[in-house]
Amino acid sequence: MELKKNYFSPMYFNQKRGEPLVDVAVPLQAVMSGKIQYVLLASIRLKKIWDLLADISSRNQIVFILDKAGNIIGHPDPSVVLSGQKYRLPPITSGIAEGLSGNQVVMAVKQLDFGNQSIYIVAQQEV
Repeated sequence: MELKKNYFSPMYFNQKRGEPLVDVAVPLQAVMSGKIQYVLLASIRLKKIWDLLADISSRNQIVFILDKAGNIIGHPDPSVVLSGQKYRLPPITSGIAEGLSGNQVVMAVKQLDFGNQSIYIVAQQEV
């Protein structure tokens, strides 16, 4: 079996648990025919990433995650994500910018692509 094209869903919430999830589908194709024989499907829990963000953030420095639409999908304070808060990245994504709270911050942004989805890891420290 060989991999063909992977799929990553946008983040969504499990209604019963209030937990963020991303679905990943990996089609497997037969080597001889090239036809997809199976699809591996997994739902990935993002809560552990929230815990990691809380561990690496401090009072004056936070790290959070945005999707393409500006939705905050990971933050040290889960209530920020659960409230549906958005953030618009400034045109210059490294240097001095207006931060999440509206204050001036030193900011660094890294874009990560997962199949058809892009996320942005944002680190900011108050000036």
